[in-house]
Amino acid sequence: VAVPGDADVVHEDVDPAVLEPLLAQLAERLEDGDPGATELLVDLTDCALPGVMRARLPELVGLVERYDFEGAVDLVTLFTSALADLVEANCE
Repeated sequence: VAVPGDADVVHEDVDPAVLEPLLAQLAERLEDGDPGATELLVDLTDCALPGVMRARLPELVGLVERYDFEGAVDLVTLFTSALADLVEANCE
């Protein structure tokens, strides 16, 4: 899975309505040990991502490629939390 460069992403470009279900599906596939999770990583790399997610996306890709699904689930959980924090900050 190719990870795009570190282009600056404006928080307004991040779409939680797209990312939240994608992260949930990814976590579910990883918890099931489904190698098909790589398909969702491709979708994730095509999304506008907040800084922490963009910075750690290569790590997530590496974990999935090494079939370290437990580590990948932990990182997806962190991504989900970061997204929730972003949504909360934008609501204030």
